[in-house]
Amino acid sequence: MHTKAILYTLFWTLVLGLTGLLLWNSRGYVSDPETVYFFRERIDTSPEVWKSILIPHVMAGMICLLAGPLLFLPLIKNGRVHAGLGILYALSTLGVMLPTGIWLSFYAHGGWIGRLGFLITGSGMFVATILGLWALRDLQIVSHRHWMMRSYALALSALSFRIVYVTGYTLGLSYEVNYPLSTWLSTVINLVVVEIMIRRSATLNPHPHGERPDEKNHIPHTHVSLPVVSVRQ
Repeated sequence: MHTKAILYTLFWTLVLGLTGLLLWNSRGYVSDPETVYFFRERIDTSPEVWKSILIPHVMAGMICLLAGPLLFLPLIKNGRVHAGLGILYALSTLGVMLPTGIWLSFYAHGGWIGRLGFLITGSGMFVATILGLWALRDLQIVSHRHWMMRSYALALSALSFRIVYVTGYTLGLSYEVNYPLSTWLSTVINLVVVEIMIRRSATLNPHPHGERPDEKNHIPHTHVSLPVVSVRQ
């Protein structure tokens, strides 16, 4: 097996494994939020509406993380199914996860530095998703793919945040330093890696106008791997 194939397999194994772990740890939000430690910890010190905002945010985040692998892995080759999943991804992110996430960022841990990090991550994902849909409207399929890669990379910051935070905790960083640092590093690392992947794919398959002649009437399934990159509040 070539090195690229090995890295590709390891990457998606890590993403799917961490996504599964995150979903398992968040299952209490579906049945009884009071069983979730984070919920119990914050409910008494947060505004009354916080509970009503957090739970839809978590539910939409689950949909977003689950839809991503189906959109980017070569599992579904039917264009209509891909389009349907894309609509689900866009509705869950733009309609629920990002508006609620941006509101929740003002009540996140990490002081104003951490809150600013969450706000920038959510706003960046919102912009990337909008630009991806705009490119699709103009049938700029390659541009659409790249912007949606950036969008999903920012969504996956929910996973990389935990990796960075655990690493900082192991190294002995204090909570006051580790939490906001992990917020920013998880976003920056994901964006750097996704830009490297986009530029690499552009070098291997250059199309200055953002589309191929045969991409006018359908949305092909992407075979481009994504970097590890929300529900962090």
